[in-house]
Amino acid sequence: MGEHNVISYTRNNFKFKYRIVGIALHNGRALLHQLEGDNYWSFPGGNGEFFEESAETLRREMMEEISEEVRVERLLYAIENFFELEGYHYHELGFYYLVSFPDDAPVLKHTLPFHGVEQFEFEEPKRLIFQWFPIEQLKKMVMYPVFLRTALSDLPTQTQHIVVNEIDKSSF
Repeated sequence: MGEHNVISYTRNNFKFKYRIVGIALHNGRALLHQLEGDNYWSFPGGNGEFFEESAETLRREMMEEISEEVRVERLLYAIENFFELEGYHYHELGFYYLVSFPDDAPVLKHTLPFHGVEQFEFEEPKRLIFQWFPIEQLKKMVMYPVFLRTALSDLPTQTQHIVVNEIDKSSF
């Protein structure tokens, strides 16, 4: 649909984001990514667009970022995430899906970091770094949302609603 249809809003130093995320697990590893130059990791995904179903957002984002088809299995978490980043106070609504790749997908064969691309609205594309990490290693990493560092060893059988609040409201 295009970048101008992204569901996000900025007012002063407040940002609202509607983010759709894929949690890919394979052979005891989880697929994470980061923007080149960042000091933290997160699960891949992107912003939802108007009139686009969230599972379709995830399929589109994975194709855009790493040219891979993804199977959206089931919704694990609906997350209300409040955090600060680069001087902004974020209110993020996220749908975190369990996803998988076809058995012959090239992404499953990577043992070293590999690159993807992120296109931001009205900005030049930026390089993404993707990497498979052993699930046990996540506990020691700088990764957001923080609770996912340990939650992946025991995935919920039903969708969970999680609220993560890392903002000190007295700073408003």
